[in-house]
Order: sequence, then structure tokens, then C-alpha cells
Amino acid sequence: MKAVIYVRVSKNSQDHKRQINDLQDYASQKAYNVIEVVKEKISGSTQNAKREGIQKLLSIVQSKPINCVLVSEISRLG
Repeated sequence: MKAVIYVRVSKNSQDHKRQINDLQDYASQKAYNVIEVVKEKISGSTQNAKREGIQKLLSIVQSKPINCVLVSEISRLG
């Protein structure tokens, strides 16, 4: 199965490492082929912000045969 990892943090002082490591471990356990990791630093509460990371994710999903998107928790998409 082909997968994309999407990670988001809210503050510039935070990093994506834990989310990425956890999701790569999960993908490895499930034998998923991670074709891309999309990272974003933006608060989920920011109204009307340009979400370049989520736009990139949508573009990948629409243009490539992807079976799943992996996120650490559903709130990362919000």
C-alpha cells in the first residue's frame, strides 16, 4: 500500500520529529510504502490561513495512486 504522511505543529518552536518517527514506525509495521512526508507549521486555530501543506497533500492524493494518509491524530488535519 502506498501512503503519505502528513504532520503539523502549531508553533515555530515545535518540530515534527516525534510525529514523523511514530508514523514511519507504524507504516513499517504495516508494510506501507511511504512515498512522501508533508510537513506544516501553522496553528489549527488560524482562520483563513493559506495552508500550503494541506494543499500539497490534496494535490498528491489527487494526482497519485495513494491508499492512505497517515496522521498522528485527526486534529492535525484541522
